[in-house]
Amino acid sequence: MRRYRSYRYFYTSMAASVKVANGMATTNRLDALRLRLVAGETAKRIGERIRDRRLELGLNQRQLAERIPNDAVNNQRVSDWERGVHQPSERHLKQLATALEVDVAYFYIAPEALPTPPLLSVLEGGEGQGAEILSLLKQLVERQGALEQRQKALEAKIDRLLQNRTSGEGTRRRAF
Repeated sequence: MRRYRSYRYFYTSMAASVKVANGMATTNRLDALRLRLVAGETAKRIGERIRDRRLELGLNQRQLAERIPNDAVNNQRVSDWERGVHQPSERHLKQLATALEVDVAYFYIAPEALPTPPLLSVLEGGEGQGAEILSLLKQLVERQGALEQRQKALEAKIDRLLQNRTSGEGTRRRAF
């Protein structure tokens, strides 16, 4: 009974209902927590991409569900995917990609991902290109800074979640 309570507490305290893939199991609690957080973030990101593309096509959730040739997919399941409550299986991702007229990779690529500036082509351009080279280098530095800020924010979030979880365990009542 205690194992069930701790598992339930984990989901309520971390607000992550996404299951980790079977091949990603670990006995280390910290690693398990990290895997669950990553799975939750991935589900949210995929859900955002599904919603963005659905809105681009002018579809509502029911219309998208009707485009998917699977009786198990309805507007509630589409809503769960979009909110990141559940992550679509690979089979459902393929069906979603077909229904949304995109490639499966679309769901995994961040929308703000921009290509790297063409530094080599500028460097080979010759004289008079110094300002453009400097501008492109500044862009790269800004992107690196943004990535570092995201990483720090995620690390801080994980630390806060871990602190909340460990501080909450000592105050919980145990049922015997």
